[in-house]
Amino acid sequence: MPLKIVICSDGEELGLIKSFLELVTPIKPKVFAKTNELMNQLNDEKDDFFIFLSAEKLMDPACADFFPYYKRENLKVFLYFNWDNLEDSIRELLKKRKTIFGQALAGVIDFSRPHEIFAPSIRDLLNSATVAGNFGEMVDNYQLLIDNMVQKELKGLRDLKLAHHSYVKLRSEKNKFFTMTSRYLAGLASGGDFFDTISTERGGVVILSSTSSYVVSGMVLAKFEEIKRKKKNNFEEIMQDFLLLSKDIRNTMNDEKMMPKFLFMEVDHAQLQLRYACFGDFLVVSSLGLVDTGNEMLFGVNPIEESYKNHQLNGGERIMLASPGLLFVSNGKVQGQPIISYLREELKRDGSNCINELFFSLKENVSGEYVSHDSSAIVIEVKKNVVREV
Repeated sequence: MPLKIVICSDGEELGLIKSFLELVTPIKPKVFAKTNELMNQLNDEKDDFFIFLSAEKLMDPACADFFPYYKRENLKVFLYFNWDNLEDSIRELLKKRKTIFGQALAGVIDFSRPHEIFAPSIRDLLNSATVAGNFGEMVDNYQLLIDNMVQKELKGLRDLKLAHHSYVKLRSEKNKFFTMTSRYLAGLASGGDFFDTISTERGGVVILSSTSSYVVSGMVLAKFEEIKRKKKNNFEEIMQDFLLLSKDIRNTMNDEKMMPKFLFMEVDHAQLQLRYACFGDFLVVSSLGLVDTGNEMLFGVNPIEESYKNHQLNGGERIMLASPGLLFVSNGKVQGQPIISYLREELKRDGSNCINELFFSLKENVSGEYVSHDSSAIVIEVKKNVVREV
């Protein structure tokens, strides 16, 4: 049977649920403002139905007349709402949702949480339902998945993020060519910054990523671990692996706004050469003049070849890489100065002091432990006595 999707709402969340459904299914929903209008439509329907019902409709007296419909095998209900904006009376009814809807309840969508938590699983369910032979059997247990998924996924990804950043919060690495110092501040926004270094045949690769989704963060971290586990040591191969990741993210999220930003940088030890590719509004600043404020290119959409840049390093040179979140939190200024001017001057003096003062400035105007967005910076310093091979 054909699958149909309907929305029952006339409240503020109508626009949100319509936009959400555009992300997860090509099926165009039909909208009913009143519960009794929806009942009239369903009286003679034999097709399989998903109803996305605004939680505010639970207060509609006509909703009680609708309860017998919940026993129909061809009908499943998603309740949607913004928990933060609900009246106490509606919250109490939602706590009894399993009693009210029984086997018809497929799950809930809480718009006070990041929508990408719900989108992948609901997309899979709707796509499966379109071709399913037994609609009722397929979704009977789905409410357990939806109810448990949100808390489990958020907790798991936050734990993963905390574990990662306990390792990179303040980090220093050295070899006979360079020293690298990094700092990180945790932010309140979904997603965050992640970076790591990978040894390559020519030297080393620094990868800095920025995401706006806990789901995407988990996918990026998993890719970091996979590449290090496989011990890949070729810059181009590493880039190709991340390209595969970008396809997976696009297929999962179906929303370009959720695509991560990346800065890939390889440091050639023998030639003292930087080769890097930037996708997003990162900042690269050198004590000897290089300034790159990033771009709006999307990784996996724009060709990699268009983003490659090279920079010849010199002994004693210091380069800072800063994440988009840091630029947002700083509002483009440090101690009253434009951030680029400040960094260029401070990097000439001392790399460690520069990064420490920068992060002290970020925290000055924050009352709590967290800034609004994850903020990361990395300083790469070329040792003074290093000579490029000819």
